[in-house]
Amino acid sequence: MLETLIASVFTVNVSLLVIIINRIAKASQPHMSQKQEEDLHDYQEHQKGWEFKILRTDNDGFRRSRLLKLVCEEELETGWILLEKLDDSRLRFRRPVNFRERDRDAKIDPYRSHYGVPVRIKNFMSIFILLLLMAVPTFLGFTFMQNIFKSVRTQNLQSSPKTKLKPPIISTPKPITPAAKPLQ
Repeated sequence: MLETLIASVFTVNVSLLVIIINRIAKASQPHMSQKQEEDLHDYQEHQKGWEFKILRTDNDGFRRSRLLKLVCEEELETGWILLEKLDDSRLRFRRPVNFRERDRDAKIDPYRSHYGVPVRIKNFMSIFILLLLMAVPTFLGFTFMQNIFKSVRTQNLQSSPKTKLKPPIISTPKPITPAAKPLQ
């Protein structure tokens, strides 16, 4: 039973390390620079009455076709048309410039550049979960060791033949009574 508990704690820690290393590796991968993104499309159409934007998401979210369709429908409400899918985390949209007049009535931000959970909330939740995952094994280990030390102290005192436990001497103080007055 104890071996299973210890193995599960190590497994959780190793799994967390793998996830953290994966996130670090993804973050350090070179992304396309803005110049390379601009070179993918001829922006001369901007002079012809079009504007462009790139919408990004985390964790290759646009890989799923259902999400891709949902995002395209949301963007279409503000006039944005999917121009190209750069990769599973970036989409390029364009729309006619005259759609700017309808931006006040839009349900979403027409110029949003990130789709999904905001980065601040995602970072906060990641830190909270990481602390929770570290606190639970720590608490379990503390209570386990506390129980071991309690049993060790008890066994040592009870198993020692030389020392006999004597009950503590409890002395109660005598109540102080006022001195009796002499009778006259």
